[in-house]
Amino acid sequence: MGGQGVVPVHVQSPTDVETDEEALLWEPPWEVFPLKVFRTKDFKVVEVKREWDDEDLLIALKKTYDGLRGFRKFLGLKDVGHLTIVRADHSFIYPQRLGTPWLSPHKNMRMCYLLDNPSHLRSQRQIMTALTKRVDLGVEFVERWKTRRLLCTAGVCCSLAYILMFAWGIHTGDWATASQMGQFQLSIFALLFVAVGWSTYQDF
Repeated sequence: MGGQGVVPVHVQSPTDVETDEEALLWEPPWEVFPLKVFRTKDFKVVEVKREWDDEDLLIALKKTYDGLRGFRKFLGLKDVGHLTIVRADHSFIYPQRLGTPWLSPHKNMRMCYLLDNPSHLRSQRQIMTALTKRVDLGVEFVERWKTRRLLCTAGVCCSLAYILMFAWGIHTGDWATASQMGQFQLSIFALLFVAVGWSTYQDF
């Protein structure tokens, strides 16, 4: 990501994993680095060990993210979209993101893949280098809607509307009212999903 912060020229994003000499010559001055990991305003501190590589760091980041989500890991309709560098200053309440707010789908998918398959970066330290340059910077998990869970939820809502419609019609014989009830429920569900889609492009 472009932006000001980590180095004099730009903030190196964890999604822009490239080979550089600094990552190859890994000799940090610290033994344990306190990396703040955010999910909205909630955060935890990951104690990054000097001997870690990118695989170890990704495993720790994924574990920390799951801990910040709690039960939403299983029931939530959102999942990690990408990681971004933030200013870990609590005077902002919410972490202040650095760099461009938009990332290409390719970079989003790449980071999601790396979080699910950390062994892909075994013995490498490009992400370690990017995230441990300054103690006043942290990393935030930016979430996005889970398409599969949204589709499953939409299917369940539609099924419930039709089940209620048929149940009412069979029980009362009033199919006109049953049809109106089903259409009303489907309209409400449609409005909810439109609101979900709209909220994807809004910050709250």
